[in-house]
Amino acid sequence: MYNWVYAPRVYNEEVAHLCHLIPFRLITSEEDYELLSFGGCGMDMTYKLEAYQLLADDSYDANSNFAKQGIKYFEYYYGKESRILQEIKKRSDLKIAG
Repeated sequence: MYNWVYAPRVYNEEVAHLCHLIPFRLITSEEDYELLSFGGCGMDMTYKLEAYQLLADDSYDANSNFAKQGIKYFEYYYGKESRILQEIKKRSDLKIAG
């Protein structure tokens, strides 16, 4: 079971749900946090975070699986007809993060 959370640079609940992530807010007396969590266990969840970054931030890491394999990376995990794949294909303004 994955018990990690991620604090994304850009928080977008709609994109998180689309990418099969669980968005949530942690509100404390000192600070509020906008976080993402995985919605599964027992497998590599990197593709969810990479898809999220592409759609929420229009960027990708130069060392990412997407940078190395292109759209085929997401076809394998989400399926060729998935809505998320269609949304990624619409992005022509993707840039390397950093």
